Formats: sequence, structure tokens, C-alpha cells
Amino acid sequence: MIQLAFQNSLNRIKIIEEIINKDVEKFSSEALELRQIFNLPVLPEKIEGYDISHHQGTNAYGSMVVFYRGVPEKKEYRVFKLNSPIQDDYAYLEEVLCRRFKNYVNKYKNFAILPDLILIDGGKGHLSTALKVLSSYGIDIPTVSLAKEDETLFSNLLKYPLNLPRSSAALQLLQRVRDEAHRFSQRHHRQKQVELKSILLSIKGVGTVRANRILNQLKNTKNIYNLSYEELLNIKGIPQEILRRIYEQLYK
Repeated sequence: MIQLAFQNSLNRIKIIEEIINKDVEKFSSEALELRQIFNLPVLPEKIEGYDISHHQGTNAYGSMVVFYRGVPEKKEYRVFKLNSPIQDDYAYLEEVLCRRFKNYVNKYKNFAILPDLILIDGGKGHLSTALKVLSSYGIDIPTVSLAKEDETLFSNLLKYPLNLPRSSAALQLLQRVRDEAHRFSQRHHRQKQVELKSILLSIKGVGTVRANRILNQLKNTKNIYNLSYEELLNIKGIPQEILRRIYEQLYK
């Protein structure tokens, strides 16, 4: 019995080692191709990916995800609530990157280690914005932007835009980082909607239909906390008595 248990343990260890070796081989292939394409000074072991999520220019969040040797390092993920008065992707991206690298300059522990490569979800304009921010902090990091529509790569390390074949290991790694950054920012955006809806549903007289009606008219979870009582009364299709309760609940 003891011998059988020992053999089972050895088998499990062997399986784990095989999985780890495959992951190492996969990352090595991806990283070597990336280094060759962009002439990187080192293997891109640490990659930071950035994405912006907003609704019609408002209620904006920026996400930062971290991949280490091709694997998500979720404890290093960060989300930024954005406050830029200019409501467009470039202004929001600039705010996210300024906050991230200002924290590095100020030697905050959670932002102390710079990535080997930065990936931005976007096109040429997003790349230019990222490079401007890095330059303002005196930081030089290889940076790539990846456009969703045609998977075109832009980089300060490339003379021209680049389209890699779909089978490219390097492209697949960048796509994983980009898609994870997008998923993370969207998830946080949805969480805020769910939190506000939960608050509304806790108020007497507000059911699912009315909660959805309120959220659809506001378009922005932040807006409801900034409304005056008179502005709140302008929400259509909700009795004023219930709007009064909502106001009292949110501002009590």
C-alpha cells in the first residue's frame, strides 16, 4: 500500500514536471520570436498590458495586467478609476500610464519593477500616447500596440506597422495579454454596474425593471452619486416618491 502511494506520488510529480516543461518551452518559443522581431535587449519575461473601458466616454476604468514568462500574474493586476476631463481613449490611456509610472518614480512597492515590454490595446495613436508618457518620466521601455480589427502591430522598435501570421507564437502571446487586459477592465466595469444595481434593488419600490430603467438613463454609475435632487427627479418613468427614497439612500 505504501509503495503504491509512493508510486502514485512519483507519477503526479512527473505529470507536473511535464506540464511545467511544456509551459517553459512554449514561453521560450514565444519570447525568442518576440525578441527577434523587435530586437529586444532581453527576453520579455515580464509584460504589462493596458486596456481602457468606458461607456460613451464616461465611467472609465483602465486596467493593467501582468504576464510573467507567458503566465498571468494576477496578484499584480491593477485597475484605475479614471478622471480625465477629456473623454477619449488617448486621454484615459495617458492618465493610466502617468499614474503607473509616477508610482514607479515615487518608489511605491507594488510598482517598483519595470516590465521588459509594454503592450497597449490600440493603434498608432495609442502607441504615441504611451511613448510620450514614458519619455516624460525618462523611462525607456520597448512598447507595442496591437489593434483589434486587423491585429496590426505598431512599435517604437519597428519602422513600419507589422502583421504577423496567425500562427505566430509571438502574436499569440501578445493576443493573450491584450485579451486579458480587456477582460479585466470589462469585468471591473460590470462589477460597478452590479454594485449600483444591488443598492437600487434594496430600496423599497425598486424592482429589476425600475433599476434597469434608471441605469439605462444614467449610462454612468458615477453620475448617480453626483446628481442633485432636482436632477434625480428628471429620470423618466420612476415615481418621484421612489426617486426621493433613492436620493435619501445614496446620500444618507
